Amino acid sequence: MVKEQPPYMPTGSSSTTRWSSPGPCFGAEDVEKIDPLLVTYNKSGQVEGVKYDRIGAVLVNAVKEQQQQITQQQEQISGIPRGLESPGFVKTFKARGADIVHLAEFHYEDGSRIAETNRLHKLKVMHDETRRLSDSELLLLPGEEPNVQLGGHWISLFPKPVNWTLN
Repeated sequence: MVKEQPPYMPTGSSSTTRWSSPGPCFGAEDVEKIDPLLVTYNKSGQVEGVKYDRIGAVLVNAVKEQQQQITQQQEQISGIPRGLESPGFVKTFKARGADIVHLAEFHYEDGSRIAETNRLHKLKVMHDETRRLSDSELLLLPGEEPNVQLGGHWISLFPKPVNWTLN
């Protein structure tokens, strides 16, 4: 889309034409395909030139839109929503000197009654995230209070991921 301009290019209106020094320019026909409001037309209706004074605003908006797309793609790749790369609760536990925290509640959406496929996915995310967020300062242990399965109030601790389902 960016083309080499001729050695000297007229700028300004016909009554105030100046000649600019060489440099890159946009092909008016290419710009018209993106946004017809960014080009000028002659009396015959043919594309004549580019409204360079308006290109900046369009480019800023395009860059913002592209940045949002990049952010969404990064979240899809990593699976970590923006802002949750380092959740506040981790910082809070570390600030208070906790070494080990057992996350023992999984009542989100009445955890035990979530459809099995969804529940297993959410449990996997919980296990993966506790592994990702643990470091030399803080160990996060995934767990659950399997009241429905065992009755009463029980806290489970296992050496590897165990997923509870009702089926």
